Amino acid sequence: MVAALVQPRLLIASGALICLVASTARAESAAAKPPAPAEVDARTRDARARWEEGIRAFDREDFESARVSFEQAYAVMHIDSVLKNLAIAQLRSKHVLEGARNLAEYLRSAKGVADKDHAAVQKLLTDAERELGRLAVETDVTDANIVIDGETVGRSPLGFDWYVSPGSHLISVSKAGYKTEEQSALVEAGQRKASSIRLLAPTAPAGVEASSGAATSPASPGTDPPNSRGIETRTVVLVAGAAVTIVAASGALFFGLKSSSANSDAMSALAQARAQFGNDPCSSAAGSHSAACAQVHSKLDDRTSASHWATASLAVAGVSALTTGALFFLWPQREADSNAGALRLLPAVQQGSAAVVLTGQF
Repeated sequence: MVAALVQPRLLIASGALICLVASTARAESAAAKPPAPAEVDARTRDARARWEEGIRAFDREDFESARVSFEQAYAVMHIDSVLKNLAIAQLRSKHVLEGARNLAEYLRSAKGVADKDHAAVQKLLTDAERELGRLAVETDVTDANIVIDGETVGRSPLGFDWYVSPGSHLISVSKAGYKTEEQSALVEAGQRKASSIRLLAPTAPAGVEASSGAATSPASPGTDPPNSRGIETRTVVLVAGAAVTIVAASGALFFGLKSSSANSDAMSALAQARAQFGNDPCSSAAGSHSAACAQVHSKLDDRTSASHWATASLAVAGVSALTTGALFFLWPQREADSNAGALRLLPAVQQGSAAVVLTGQF
């Protein structure tokens, strides 16, 4: 569009010692102005003014001012030649990373670049690469969004290296329907680091089952499908019932032993009281307030309380055992051919003890 913007003199000033028709170099530089369109609005006129300011600043080797002016011009006029001169000014003003990225973009996008001009730009880029690192990002999914250090670089396949400063950098690759993957990369100056990131396959939508070609038959009436671990609901319920039975039976045994112990202690205390106050020590005036009789009453209370808890626990154990047994015999099992490998519970309850036998493939 604006071919006259190419600045051979900028290339020579930046250290690329390549003669691009030396006899006409200054004439081209002096005439290097973007052509005015038929109707030039205020923004375009301002961009042309910034372009000319950049040319003058570069002539007096004020590269920082030239960089700022070219950036302002390029914000309005996205022209390859403006981008090239911006990149050269960035390199000369020590903005090496930005300059390298813009030079690389210029080489990718510029059409009909002369061989000598291309070689000069490539040499500038090669010199800048000594201070920078390069990341080459690949992924197994096309059209994935590639982000490096929070900056969107492009979509896969990227097809070019991304210039970075030496150090650690975070690479993120994402695409709708896939899990976003991140990877860190440590790059040294002058190093090219290749990073290959694989995205997980998209998850099937809810309600859609992966099919291997065989139809899934509904569960037979009166049976329960296994859960994700292959255990029947029937088995889970029976295990829970057996557990309640065992805990309740253990409680009955514990409180029964506690009641027996309290009764034994009460009888020992009563024997001591009789030795001091006669056959009916706790009813006599002398013995009723004694420490021995107080211990007798305390132990008898403990015996009564423990006996009540033992009776309640035994009742719970009995009800749980009967219920679990009834469920075991009345709840239908799945067919043997479809139940192979499933865990089964066989309860065993005896007087004073309970146990369960778990069978199946683990």
